[in-house]
Amino acid sequence: MIRETLHIPADTAGTNHELTILRFKPDQPQAKIYLQAALHADEQPGMLVLHHLIERLNEAERDGRLQAEFVVLPMVNPLGMAHLAFGKHRGRYHPLNGLNYNRDWPDLDAMLHQNGADFSDQLTDDPIHNQTIIRQAVKAALADQTPKTALSRLRHMVISEACDADMVLDLHCADDALNHIYITPQLMPEYQDLSDWMQSAATMTAEDSGGGSFDEVWPGLWLKCARRYPDAAWPDLICAATLEYRGEDAVDHATNRKDAEHLFQFLAARGYISGAPVSEPPA
Repeated sequence: MIRETLHIPADTAGTNHELTILRFKPDQPQAKIYLQAALHADEQPGMLVLHHLIERLNEAERDGRLQAEFVVLPMVNPLGMAHLAFGKHRGRYHPLNGLNYNRDWPDLDAMLHQNGADFSDQLTDDPIHNQTIIRQAVKAALADQTPKTALSRLRHMVISEACDADMVLDLHCADDALNHIYITPQLMPEYQDLSDWMQSAATMTAEDSGGGSFDEVWPGLWLKCARRYPDAAWPDLICAATLEYRGEDAVDHATNRKDAEHLFQFLAARGYISGAPVSEPPA
């Protein structure tokens, strides 16, 4: 495991924030899996789930069983983590502009095609080639940006890390709920196993729920590219989902360790971890 710390200058003099990224990368990864927790920084269950998943990934890396690169941001929102007010941890909304941290993430298709840009002459009948062209264009567009605020710097770092992932999982929780997930309808029923392994009580689907949530950024890019360039070939839609782990008070090692084990088994069943004793999803 490689631990990387990125520094985010704050909006006031003399302070800054730190974003921690944990990387697990075999010599020849077949895919890139991106996981994050606490985008709503007052939602703690996902952080503990990733804490225990990191333990399992460390074991798998040590045993040479990783078949994919894993990038884990166990506390993705240090700005929200620092938002304490009137005896309570806030962390869901930015204290200066009131923005929900899981809203208004950018439309990458619109970003790529601003000012009349067109990729028609670069796209072919090779889906991997076309995916590479678009990913390179996204990275180039991001590299040209100069974020001005702490929030925009944080978002730029996160998008830059997730933009070439083959699976993006965003861990949250509700106020008080059973496990449930949000996912793009075009990914179902192919990813019913994700819902099953999570023991989800409900699977809610939306291609565009209207708020610009983080999980909709990634399939949204490829769905819009496929519609914009219908004659080009495109690979299967990447999996992106919001995993809601119960309520805010559902933070305990026994429960969240089991959640992490189920997530580990899902990833193993998908072939991203070899040699794991995969069982059937829990009923």
